Amino acid sequence: MRRLIKEDAEYGLYSVALLKKAVTEFSNKCREEKFITREFQFDETQLQRDRQELAELEATKRALHDSLLEWCTINFGEVFASWMHIKFIRTYVESVLRYGLACDYMAGVIKPNPKFLDKLEKTLDGLYGHLEGRYREAGENATAGDDLEEMQHLSLYDKNYRPYVCYTVDWYAADAQGQY
Repeated sequence: MRRLIKEDAEYGLYSVALLKKAVTEFSNKCREEKFITREFQFDETQLQRDRQELAELEATKRALHDSLLEWCTINFGEVFASWMHIKFIRTYVESVLRYGLACDYMAGVIKPNPKFLDKLEKTLDGLYGHLEGRYREAGENATAGDDLEEMQHLSLYDKNYRPYVCYTVDWYAADAQGQY
């Protein structure tokens, strides 16, 4: 009688019950077919030790998981606040590089509905389009390539240049706080 215990992409582990007189012949046939056979001796005390060790490891895992979860919950706010601080510093530096040292900046956080992203971009472009300078003043015939060399220093990392400073924040991490 044979029974499949575990199988993966390359190997399979079977349990085979044999009578004593058939063990040698079965082992020889397996070796000929390049199978590996091992004898198993049932030991009740070893089984109990393994079960006890497994229970201890599961308890340790639960304790470590709970302490890690508590640590993450406590420190999430501080890490998120630091991340936002870096975003605001980056916004301030980009504003100074684009518009100079005049202290007339306004920074804000907008969390739009994904359905209305295009409408929000058009509205912000309309509100702050005058900040773009000669690109807007050149009229409809101007293209982004006309002023590209002048604008490259403004935003080295942003592929979609806008007349205002805009950085995206992945809010899904903040929305999922407490949901692990």
